[in-house]
Amino acid sequence: MIGSTVITARYAPYARVLGRSFLEHHPGARFTVLVADDVEGTVEVDGGFEALRPSDVGIDDAELHRRAVMYDGQGLTCSMKPALLRHLVDRGEDAALLLDADSRVYGDLEPLAELARRHSTVMT
Repeated sequence: MIGSTVITARYAPYARVLGRSFLEHHPGARFTVLVADDVEGTVEVDGGFEALRPSDVGIDDAELHRRAVMYDGQGLTCSMKPALLRHLVDRGEDAALLLDADSRVYGDLEPLAELARRHSTVMT
């Protein structure tokens, strides 16, 4: 199972709390953060997380600029959630959980991952 979130650079501290709490309750799992507005890769999220940029999930510079003009920060991150999930599933993750960056994990989410494995998609 892999946990993930999409943030703007200013939400990096939130992603750290979320990622650490996810990994605390899921030893052996991994956590990925897509930083929507960090095309240069300069934002330090956390050494234990995989950091992705829009280009890593198939959003080229022209599309990123188009979205940046259309959306505020929250809208921009929301527009990238499907691309992140598609990227994680396409690379072979058996269950990818997408969590809002301003969340914290307080328990085991494995039952959700199991539902996702069984039914392809689970939304809460």
